[in-house]
Order: sequence, then structure tokens, then C-alpha cells
Amino acid sequence: MGNRTDEKSIQELVEQMAAVQRRSQTLSLIITVVIVVMAAALIVSLAVVVPKITATLDHARTTLTDTQAVIQRISSSLDNLDSIGENLNGLSGEGAEKLGKLIDTLSTIDADALTASIQRFNSLLEGLSNFKLFG
Repeated sequence: MGNRTDEKSIQELVEQMAAVQRRSQTLSLIITVVIVVMAAALIVSLAVVVPKITATLDHARTTLTDTQAVIQRISSSLDNLDSIGENLNGLSGEGAEKLGKLIDTLSTIDADALTASIQRFNSLLEGLSNFKLFG
């Protein structure tokens, strides 16, 4: 009888080991599927996020370049205004000529380009404030 009990307990142990092994294999499969799904989600999110970031940075670079050009033109116009204002002695002969130069200098300021650059810069800032990395 002792031999039969040993065989029965060995068989129960083998069955328990088989059940544990099946559970372990199932959990390993589930973990593998979860890892693959997470990796796919990461790749898809990077494929979506990276182009958005690149486009935003390109837009920012263009806007800043345009704004820089407008600021340089305004600066040179203001320098011309300063020099004309310093040399303006009155509205006689030479003064009228300098007033004409002042008016010409003021007319060279491109307000439309300045406004467009400021609007593009504002839209860039709005795009950056609405940009969400995850979600």
C-alpha cells in the first residue's frame, strides 16, 4: 500500500506542476502581448508626435526670421528718423527737404509685413500652448 500512495502523491505533484506550468505559460503569453501592444503604441505615438514637433519648430523658425527682418527694418527706419530729427532746423528750405526725407522714411515701414509676422508668431505660440505630448 505504501507504494501506491507514493505513486498517487507523485501523480498529484506532477499534475500540480503541470497546472502551475500552464498558468506560468499563460501569464508569459499575456505579458508578451502587453509588451508588444505597448511598443506598437509607442511607435505610433512617436510617428504622430515627431512630425508635429518638426512642423511647429519649422514654423517658429520661419516666423522668428520674418520678425527679425521686420525688426531690423524698423530699427534702421528709427535710426533714420533720429538723424533726420536731429538735423531738422525748421520748415524752411533745408528743413522742408529733411521733412520730406522723414516722411519717406516713415513710408518705408511695412506695417502689413509687421502685422503678418506678429500674427504668425501669435499662431505659433497658440499652437505651442495647445500642443499636448500625450493625449
